[in-house]
Amino acid sequence: SPGAPNSAMMQIDPSAVNFRGDLSLPVRDGRSLKLMGAVRTSYWDIYRDPARQRALKNWDRLDPLMTNAIMDLDVDAGRYSTIEHRGDLSYYDLHLAGQYSPDDFSRIRFSAYAADNQITTGLINEQTDDVNIPGYLYAVDAHDWSNQMIQAQWAKMISPRLDLNIQAGYSENSFDHVNRAGVTDFRPGEGFFSVLSSSSDASFSESERLLPTQIDGNRIRHFQISSEASYSFLPSFSITGGIKSERIYSDVTITEPDPVLTVADQYSTLLSGFLTADHQAGRHWRFSYGSRFTWLNTTNRLYAEPRISAQYDQTESAVGYWSFRIAGGLYRQFINEYRITNTGPTAIVPEIPIWSHTGDTAIPKAWHITTSFLVEPTDQATITAEWFYKWHPSANFTAYTESDGSSAVVRDQVSAFGISTEMRTWGFGVRYSQSLGNRRARLTAGYDFSFAEIDLTRQFGRPVSTPWNEPHRTHVSALVRIQPNLMITTTWRGIWGRSWAYRRAYYNFLLFDDSVPELSERFANPDRDQLPAFHQTDMMIIWQPSAGKADLELRAGLINLFNQKNILEKTLVPVYQNGTQTGYEEKARRMPGIYPNFSLRIKL
Repeated sequence: SPGAPNSAMMQIDPSAVNFRGDLSLPVRDGRSLKLMGAVRTSYWDIYRDPARQRALKNWDRLDPLMTNAIMDLDVDAGRYSTIEHRGDLSYYDLHLAGQYSPDDFSRIRFSAYAADNQITTGLINEQTDDVNIPGYLYAVDAHDWSNQMIQAQWAKMISPRLDLNIQAGYSENSFDHVNRAGVTDFRPGEGFFSVLSSSSDASFSESERLLPTQIDGNRIRHFQISSEASYSFLPSFSITGGIKSERIYSDVTITEPDPVLTVADQYSTLLSGFLTADHQAGRHWRFSYGSRFTWLNTTNRLYAEPRISAQYDQTESAVGYWSFRIAGGLYRQFINEYRITNTGPTAIVPEIPIWSHTGDTAIPKAWHITTSFLVEPTDQATITAEWFYKWHPSANFTAYTESDGSSAVVRDQVSAFGISTEMRTWGFGVRYSQSLGNRRARLTAGYDFSFAEIDLTRQFGRPVSTPWNEPHRTHVSALVRIQPNLMITTTWRGIWGRSWAYRRAYYNFLLFDDSVPELSERFANPDRDQLPAFHQTDMMIIWQPSAGKADLELRAGLINLFNQKNILEKTLVPVYQNGTQTGYEEKARRMPGIYPNFSLRIKL
């Protein structure tokens, strides 16, 4: 939203610079058009943040197990060692927003957004043991995400009882991926790195090997127009209803080594409406109940999503103010995210998120119930607790296609990479916040527990925990205001119980590799593959001086104060003795250790 009229702000930190301007333009009768414009951009080519550069180099390593499994080399990839690495990062985003009120009872708002994010790595590896085989093995992994959005809305208070809102918008998101690997007798020259992200085969003279289930691209375009109205029958009773029309196009392109081309190119129309009633019953109870209805043209069915909530507020009690809320209902997902394993030898991005329709799989749905409790024993202390349970009788997960040996096969169903299965999740969280010393200090502490299990009988023969679950999370933070314009903040967080410790591609591909039976058995129980606890402590000093008409904010501090080099995932590297492989050694992709961080913000 537009902020203070006629202001400007610049902020810079080790990875990006951000400019924002707010402008108020007089129109008529004392009314103004409020505008906001912002641009943020990285400057990797000018200054490379050492912490990110170290992490990028550490993550961009050849994985011998996956390289041998997918490239069918004549030599063990474990005998190649890295001799050169290059990595590039870049991103920018642009944002424009405006607001105008023609009169006291109506408002027009609009916004537009555009962004692009890229990450590219190139790796050259060398072997000198055998002159009869290629001396160099290279790998490239390049990702490019692009997003655009524009929307406008008009809101008006038709009468003291009736509010109306109309909105229209369009968004477009695209993703392009280049994943290359190959061998060559001659060391690739400087030109190799200059065309890392090129999609042209002519850019490479080296011998390339196609990789399984390589995601080449994903597009989704979304048009929508909606209208919403709220009417108050009584001070204690109101209803809100709305209708929406959506048109969505999506496609996903996957190349396999036969070659097999999977093209999930779909479009759908969604017509939906909802009606919700809000009811205040007496001094303490509030109820909300209603349903959403959606018609989907691809199935020609109408889907209902009933929902209800109840809240009790007690302003005066022996423990102070407290509130309790319980809510539940049915939720459906018509456009879905799938996380495809990156099979590249380096896989700088381990998983590639793509968006698509459900296609011929079931529409995912979840029954959800949640409760929350808030108590404020004093005006300086707050305690909150939450609990939730979700049952997904139909949930989406990623499956991996197997080629039937034919060539030039085209598949056009989402089931080429997506399956429908069952999942259940539940968890709870507790938070405590306390002000001290006449609000000169504030202490916050919290703990979260979550359980998430998905039925992957097809892959592991049983239900297993989800790869993304972090069962135990704890955080403690403190803010101390030394002077009105000088503060110190410290934050510690810990995570325990993470499973699926190895690279995801191991579970999805090496599990079925009969040529290495000891590895196939090793990756059959992801629940048992535990990662060490994650710990990180950050400390920051915040100084907010004034310099004439400018407000300044300088932040300086240390990230990961105690140099905890937390593990993101594990990989295996073959160990050799007298030219014979004797076993495997665990390696880890780690987060950066301690590093300084700063930002400078100037607002006029």
